[in-house]
Amino acid sequence: GFYYKKAFRPDQPYRIFNTWLGDASKLVFLEQVVKVIKEQNLIENMAKTGDYMLKGLESLQNKFPNIVLNARGKGTFCAIDFKTPALRDKAVKVLHKNGVHCGGSGSATLRVRTTLTFNSTHVDIFLKKFELTLKELNE
Repeated sequence: GFYYKKAFRPDQPYRIFNTWLGDASKLVFLEQVVKVIKEQNLIENMAKTGDYMLKGLESLQNKFPNIVLNARGKGTFCAIDFKTPALRDKAVKVLHKNGVHCGGSGSATLRVRTTLTFNSTHVDIFLKKFELTLKELNE
């Protein structure tokens, strides 16, 4: 089959390190990924969805100024700082428990990195769970 052709086998260890590096057959996948991104206007969607998410994060930082500050982002790559590393760490644990995939960055920052298909419905779910998390931290 296509995937098992001897010609596609890497001839050096560690040659295939990430999604696109070192494997010529991945160009077939990349071509289709780019096609879908263009056909479904996913870049424009990311810009609109990111603006919507950032407004929501800014609203929550205004509602919980004793916990979070400095909401920022480009597209749906967003971040918000917590007043302390301990608050951020607890927030990440609570969000994970509630099904939100997120992570820490630096000492006290929560970062959110979404898929290209993330939309306003997903933002609403995230912001609701994030607000519940902030309320729990505020108790």
